[in-house]
Amino acid sequence: MTSDNRKTPGQYLVLSLLAFPFLVFAGFLLYFGARGTPMTALVHSGVYSQAMVLAKNDPRVHETLGSPIETDAPRLAVFEDSGATGRAHFTVLLRGPKAPGRLSVLAGKRNGVWSFETLAVRLDGGREIDLRDRTR
Repeated sequence: MTSDNRKTPGQYLVLSLLAFPFLVFAGFLLYFGARGTPMTALVHSGVYSQAMVLAKNDPRVHETLGSPIETDAPRLAVFEDSGATGRAHFTVLLRGPKAPGRLSVLAGKRNGVWSFETLAVRLDGGREIDLRDRTR
């Protein structure tokens, strides 16, 4: 008496259906692990670093929010950087002991240099601290 260890077509279908989600997940990890997410690219960019330094070092922001100022991850982010050109639009929640605020950034990159169209800390009640005068 011999035993037949061959799989039926139905068994192959079940194995394929079980393996598919794991393969998709592994592909996702490989893809984003190698490239990083767009949010990771933004956080490690010059425009993000420059905006955060300007906001955190502005005396008007410190006076209004207090010190130390804590930040959350960027929200509502659009980020493209091709080397010589790019664009960025994002907000970052800021929290100080006196008050919260929201850093709003709209920037463009031309010839490798970022410039801010909007760089402001928006506060509850509609008040806004324009930080662009610090970049000129």
